[in-house]
Amino acid sequence: MLTTSQSFEAKFASLREFQCPEWFKDAKFGIWSHWGPQCVPKSGGWYARSMYIQGHPDYNYHVRNYGHPSKFGYKDICVMEAEKFNPNELMELYVKAGPNIL
Repeated sequence: MLTTSQSFEAKFASLREFQCPEWFKDAKFGIWSHWGPQCVPKSGGWYARSMYIQGHPDYNYHVRNYGHPSKFGYKDICVMEAEKFNPNELMELYVKAGPNIL
């Protein structure tokens, strides 16, 4: 049986032998949220980079929805308003989900 101080081999058998530590079994449910400019195009944190790489899906999305990045770049997304962002509604949803709120 593997413990947390032992290492894994790249085999399923090694993973099957692992036992979670007690502290993990008692872990609490939590929610982490981040709202930033990359939320406008509904993309991940690399959007600011990938929207400038021709042929990348983020580039193609950007050109279709905002135009060429040389005319409408990431700096233009940063000042857009998020009309549908409702932090109070989001917090109510989080509370209903049941995490410990710090």
